[in-house]
Amino acid sequence: MVIPTDRSQPFGNAGRNTVRSHPFYQLDFGLHKSFRLPWEEMKLQLRGEFFNVLNKTNFFPADGNRSNSTFGTINRTFDPRQIQVALKLTF
Repeated sequence: MVIPTDRSQPFGNAGRNTVRSHPFYQLDFGLHKSFRLPWEEMKLQLRGEFFNVLNKTNFFPADGNRSNSTFGTINRTFDPRQIQVALKLTF
């Protein structure tokens, strides 16, 4: 048995994709409506952007550092649903 001494490959000579994490699901949605204003060719645009619309919990990969006490545990999640609204006036 050969023990690898190279730190850049912590899994030795394991094949590609042998260590996997949870799948990542995210649905983003954008919606906008433009209104023409009656004076001086001005436009008003209302925009809404929604990230992670279904609010699916996506986990970060498990801690892969064997020297940590949290090895193999999942400690964080990606951002939950986020919404941003904007109003734009062009003239």
